[in-house]
Amino acid sequence: MTSLLNQRVTFVTTDYVLDETITLLLYHAGHEQALTFGDMVQRSRHVRLVWIDADTWERAWRLFKQYDDKVWAFTDCTSFTIMREMGLLPRSLLPGQRTLR
Repeated sequence: MTSLLNQRVTFVTTDYVLDETITLLLYHAGHEQALTFGDMVQRSRHVRLVWIDADTWERAWRLFKQYDDKVWAFTDCTSFTIMREMGLLPRSLLPGQRTLR
């Protein structure tokens, strides 16, 4: 664990995931906690916030429509799309592999 703490790590997330997280915090921890978290993520040097643009949205929508046998939220599909495009998710894992449920 100590070695992980000493490494320079950049977390990657999207505006859609941040939106869902802030909303969840609002409902369960209150406005102040949601605001604090949102500000912290946006200011952090250790978080790369990727914005979902129209092209990414279209690719995620096609993925969402294609796999009606999966219980993937649309936000999940946007994340899968971004991960694949950034090389963070091997093509062999998407779509429809057993490791993604």
